[in-house]
Amino acid sequence: MTETISNTTAPKKVRLGGLDLLRVFAMFLITLSHIVPSITSSYYSGINTEIMFLVDVTLRATGQWGNILFIVISFWFLLDSKRFKTSKLLALIINTVICLWLGIAIAFIHDSFTGDEIAPWGFSDWKRIFFPISSEWYWFLAIYSIIYIIHPLLNKAIESMNQKTHFTLALFLFLLVGVVHRFFFLWHMILGFVMIYFVVGYFKKYPTRIHDSILWNVLIAISTILLLYPLVYLYHLWVDNGAYYNSPSEILVLWSSFIFVIFGVSMLNVFRNIKINNKILSKLASASLTNYVLANNGYLVTIIIITFFDKMILPTFGTDYILLWWLLVNLGYFIVASIITLIYAETIQKLVTKISVILGNLIEKIYDKFYQRFIAKKEQNLE
Repeated sequence: MTETISNTTAPKKVRLGGLDLLRVFAMFLITLSHIVPSITSSYYSGINTEIMFLVDVTLRATGQWGNILFIVISFWFLLDSKRFKTSKLLALIINTVICLWLGIAIAFIHDSFTGDEIAPWGFSDWKRIFFPISSEWYWFLAIYSIIYIIHPLLNKAIESMNQKTHFTLALFLFLLVGVVHRFFFLWHMILGFVMIYFVVGYFKKYPTRIHDSILWNVLIAISTILLLYPLVYLYHLWVDNGAYYNSPSEILVLWSSFIFVIFGVSMLNVFRNIKINNKILSKLASASLTNYVLANNGYLVTIIIITFFDKMILPTFGTDYILLWWLLVNLGYFIVASIITLIYAETIQKLVTKISVILGNLIEKIYDKFYQRFIAKKEQNLE
């Protein structure tokens, strides 16, 4: 599906090719982070501990950078949307299931030839198979689906607010989630998405000269990166055994941190002012959620680690150039996933979209009849 935004001064729709590029880059960062935690713990024994610690921190954080970029871009476009479409949510769920099953099929084929046991057998695996969006692999899709359902209400709230009210609410949520959330709240992920929605909405509704300055936004983005890594380094020193989560200091290294949010908005401002017109890039960006599901399929990631690292790279080359191999394997994995995504988008996804439209219209008609028969009459009686 091609993403566009409405221009308030002209009836035509404008393609923001720069944001297409940024979205693809965000997906690459997310892909990098999903393989790294699995190999850093045991495969770097021959490398200086302090250097490896810094590299490990850097690689793990790539997913957080990718998450915030993907979130702010998605919300930038949702802010122009007026209604929730059942068909779009259905398409997201169906595409996720199909892509997950594709990974499972590849895992079964791999196991039959190698004797490994990657394919799912346990209860938690089968629960993931039939309810993929509820699994920890696709937490982003679960929360994105919730925000997508309620985004018309959020947009109406933004439209009805004056600048002071909007700024106050955005600032309150920004401080609540980006600074102190981990100390008080367990539901910080959904609240984090809502916070970012209002922050992006504020900057879109009340732009300033700085928003359109590529130089200023680049400087702000670089400043957040320079600020983040010393904090992340300290964070890792605070946590026993270099554990990545389960600490109040986690607020420093999550996508909802104030540092990441500032970085995300700055990068959004930079790339939305970059003019790019590339059909392949646009198609890949439009199918980015499918790319996300494919590239971050846990079964496929496990196959990559076992096949390339355990059985090919480490026995042959050892750990001397493990970082280089890690980058090459990840890059290759992302490219292959992107090619499959483009093929999928031109074939299966088009069929899924048609089916989703039919099912979505049917569900909406059934719901409308239910509402008119059982709810609307009660409202009239109350009046």
